[in-house]
Amino acid sequence: MNTRLGLGLLTMGMVGVLVAAAVSSQPSSASAQLRLTAAGDYGARAATDTVLAQVRESAPDAHLALGDLGYGDVPTEADWCSYVVSKVGRSLPFQPIAGNHDTLDGADGEIDKYSACLPNRIPGATGTYGREYYFDLPAGASPPLVRVIQVSPRLLFDEGRWTYAEGTDHHAWLAAAIDGARAEGVTWVVVSAHIPCWSVGIYECPATRDFYDLVASKRVDLVLHGHEHAYMRTKQLRSAVPGCPRIPAGSFDPDCVADADNSYRAGRGTVFATVGTGGIQLRDVSASDSEAGYFAAFQGANRSPAFGLLQIDVTRTSLAADFVPTFGSFRDSFAITMPGAAPPPDDAQPSGDPTPTATPASPAAPAVPTAEPPATASGPGVAGRPGKVRRLRVRTRGPHRVLARWLRPSDGGGSPIRGYRVRVSDAGGDSFRAWTTVRKRHKAFRKIRPRSKHVVQIRAVNAEGAGKKVTKSFRIKRR
Repeated sequence: MNTRLGLGLLTMGMVGVLVAAAVSSQPSSASAQLRLTAAGDYGARAATDTVLAQVRESAPDAHLALGDLGYGDVPTEADWCSYVVSKVGRSLPFQPIAGNHDTLDGADGEIDKYSACLPNRIPGATGTYGREYYFDLPAGASPPLVRVIQVSPRLLFDEGRWTYAEGTDHHAWLAAAIDGARAEGVTWVVVSAHIPCWSVGIYECPATRDFYDLVASKRVDLVLHGHEHAYMRTKQLRSAVPGCPRIPAGSFDPDCVADADNSYRAGRGTVFATVGTGGIQLRDVSASDSEAGYFAAFQGANRSPAFGLLQIDVTRTSLAADFVPTFGSFRDSFAITMPGAAPPPDDAQPSGDPTPTATPASPAAPAVPTAEPPATASGPGVAGRPGKVRRLRVRTRGPHRVLARWLRPSDGGGSPIRGYRVRVSDAGGDSFRAWTTVRKRHKAFRKIRPRSKHVVQIRAVNAEGAGKKVTKSFRIKRR
């Protein structure tokens, strides 16, 4: 085993971020049970309020935050953490994994800063918290019921883009974490990574797909994703079998379906669930997508739209999952049972129709949103965001330095301006440096290349989020 892999499995990857807590001894019990919840793509909006309220109501042993956290809706990562804590409480384990908007890919926040203000609360967690780590629940049980593994394939960090291609340290770390759980007798293995492969949304499978092949070949019980702003859940899929050596992307192969209903047996394959319904505006899904045959249920902006979370109840004999809507009435349920265990309850039996169906809302339920909740909903919403900043100007202040100035928006959105999110591009104007937050209406930028095109972008921020970007290109003329 190489040095990095050994350290990754035996030590905390971010010293001082993972909490060192005493692990109480918990005896193994056939009646042990626990609950997980999961969602991704949050922001700080009216819909986000409802999802976080459901997290608190569900009272999970851990909530899995599947990436794309703040979206720049509040000025800083610490502000977003405070917003989350105000909704779910300080003691609830809110366990994040990076999304593209939390890394250099999207630059709406930094996962390390989110990890610092939403610290690990699971004793015995192993790895680099927020990027690549796992934990077992219940902590101290022998053996645990579930191992949750959270990883970051394809995301760009300061040290470069993380790849889980076969032969890399990341691939070896993940394989060892899965195999270690099996060897230790952990009943269930759940893996999360922000970006999905199979989808009926707008994204295609990443070109380097060894991560997806690995979890499928090892028949991980459940894999969770965000990224697509919708909910989509596959049938139980399998690979490395006659007729399906590898689950294809971009087309449907029925030989890769182990079980097509909503009641599955453990060990036969893997269920992939994308839960990008944490509060950011939903997107359309397509029933005619070339990969639609893999899916048992899905919904989006144009089809039974609903925000919400996946609630996962785990025992020694079953893993039962329910999509719980917080805006809208779409529901989905499925269950995975151990061989020899009693079948799951009737509400997890196949519906006979692989397309999602919405259950009628109760009279008191909120109206189904077409994309975002109504502007009158409580908490941060879209309608009250500030307008565009005015009179953005960029002035040269040295051979490699400029100063951007701007005026306050004419429309503050009904609440005071808290600050401004600003960023500048590298030479050429195609790639951007990270967003930063300033309180004053000016910002100096350094290391600007003379005679090259650069672009500066500004967004005003109030209590309800960030307004639209104002963009201006400029060049420093060499003197």
